[in-house]
This record gives sequence, C-alpha cells and structure tokens, in this order.
Amino acid sequence: MTSLKRWIICILSTSSLLMGCATQPHSIPLPAIAAPYATVTPKGNAQPDDTAWQHAATINELSHCDRKATSKLNPTVVKVLWDKDYLYVRFICEDDQIFTPHAKTRDGRHHQGDVVEVFIDPIGDGRQYVEVQVNPVGGVLDVLHMNTTSQVPSSTPILPREDWPTNHWGVFEWDMPELRTASSTHWQAGKPVQWISDFAIPAKTLLRRLAVEHFEPMQMRINFLRCDGPADLSTHKRTRLIASSWAFVPTGLPHLAPGSMGIITLTDK
Repeated sequence: MTSLKRWIICILSTSSLLMGCATQPHSIPLPAIAAPYATVTPKGNAQPDDTAWQHAATINELSHCDRKATSKLNPTVVKVLWDKDYLYVRFICEDDQIFTPHAKTRDGRHHQGDVVEVFIDPIGDGRQYVEVQVNPVGGVLDVLHMNTTSQVPSSTPILPREDWPTNHWGVFEWDMPELRTASSTHWQAGKPVQWISDFAIPAKTLLRRLAVEHFEPMQMRINFLRCDGPADLSTHKRTRLIASSWAFVPTGLPHLAPGSMGIITLTDK
C-alpha cells in the first residue's frame, strides 16, 4: 500500500467517526435538476452531432459568481445523463478566445485559463467530494477533497475559514480511475466560436463510500462551473476572470463550499 493510500484511508476513517453529527438545515435555496437515464450512451467525443444528448436534462445558463457580470458574456449550457456505470456531463461554451496556458498538462492549474468544472458529493455531508476540470484542449485536473472538521461540512455554504488550513484536504496526487473526458473547439471564418467538453464520471469510484458500484435512482449534491475571460496573449495571462456557476459560490471558493452544491436527482425516466 502506498503512503498516499494509507494517508487517504486514515483521513476517511477519521471522517467516518464524525458522520454521526446531525446535519443542520441549509438556509439558502439550492438549485435542483432531474437527470434522465441514458437510453442511448453518449459517444464521449465532444462532437455536436451526438444525438444521445437530445434527451438530457439541460441547464441553459450559469450565473456569474461576482453577481456583476451578465451571462451574455459567456453563454454556457450544461447537459446531464446517467446510466448504471457513469454520470455523463456535457458543457457547451460560447467563446471567441480560447486560452489554455497549461494546455493538456494533467493536474495543471487549468482554472488560470478557460475551463469547466464539476463538483460531486454523492452522500451530501461534505466529508468527501470530487472535483473534475476539463479545458478546451483536453487538459484534466481531478482532485479528491476531504474535510475532517468536527462540524458537518455541508451545514454551512462555505467551510469556516479556521478550518481551511487544517481540516480541508485536497489530494491533487489522486487520479480518478476510469474517468473519461473529451473536448473539441468549433470555428467560423477562422475564429473560435464554441467549445464542448464531455465528462463520463464513473459510479464505481464516485460511490465507494456508499459501498456500491452502480448508479440507481438517487440524489447527490453537485455543482457546475466555468472559468472564462479575456487574456493578453503577449503576456500569457488573463486580464479578467469571469467565473460562473450553477449553484452560487463566491469566486475562488468552490472547493471549500460543499454546502453550496445543488441537488441532482437521477431518475429512471
């Protein structure tokens, strides 16, 4: 057993002892979506002609995290399906400038460029959740997040600041087994106009704490995010960050906000 695996098991064992705490009611209304079962499996190639997505649950826009910008700046559509083995997510992003400073680097800091993100907490207590980022050229970041605070992490929208340095663990060394992703960019008149990213997130990995390997009709906590904004290509730096999300979370804090995630219901219809 590697030292990383022993460390994760130790942390999760500690977290299990804390799961008996009662979850406090959440005072902020959370968005909810019902995802249908995929009767046709998505191809996972990020191409617009994949007809499997015609029957997906659809989120037609994300809200900007600073609450000042307008969704017209970066129109974003999210689609969701599932089957027993995978949760399928597609982002369709309108964009006239593609900025990927870390290209296809695995576990690069892709949020510094154009990226879409999914956070999922299958149990909903905020003890353990996953983050997956994908950029327009297929760069991937996947992180296993864990919280060992004595309080129930999901009982507040954001983890208390005093817990950040000692009780929140982001395991960047972790790579999600059987994760599948793809991205494509689409052009008109020699300029980018849209990019698409597909995620296939495996049930076997996601549901490990539930001791099951397959999805069935159930509820989970989830959030969908996008980082966008103009960049100065001469300096290779972003000049303005436009962060948007489905369930509201302050810019830069989605990894510390398990209690802010929305609700997804996997339906058998």
